[in-house]
Amino acid sequence: SLIFPDDVERVTELADRSATGLAIASWRARYVRADGSVFWGQFTIAPTFDSGGDFIGTGGSIVDVTGEVDAVTELADSERKFRMLASNTGDLVLWIRDGVILWASPASSQFGWRPDDLINQPSVS
Repeated sequence: SLIFPDDVERVTELADRSATGLAIASWRARYVRADGSVFWGQFTIAPTFDSGGDFIGTGGSIVDVTGEVDAVTELADSERKFRMLASNTGDLVLWIRDGVILWASPASSQFGWRPDDLINQPSVS
């Protein structure tokens, strides 16, 4: 099967709903190459109409998005590790972007601030 076994039921359900020809649909799932390797694919299905405007079927394409899925997963894992370390250190840790505090570690309480009080505040005023 082209579809990874764990994703067959979900993909079949999505494809069945999309087969009405009412709208373009798109989803991500795992697919299997001829050599047995697995990849993440973005599948897009669109209705096809004849010259009279009558629905005659669907056409679709799969784009390999494995790199993007892996990058998002790695970023989430890295952020989780960062938060775990920063939340458990005795040092004040701030995550600042464009001069605005996005995150503050619990150690901010050593300075009389709750982390939530610092979020969205300018880092320098």
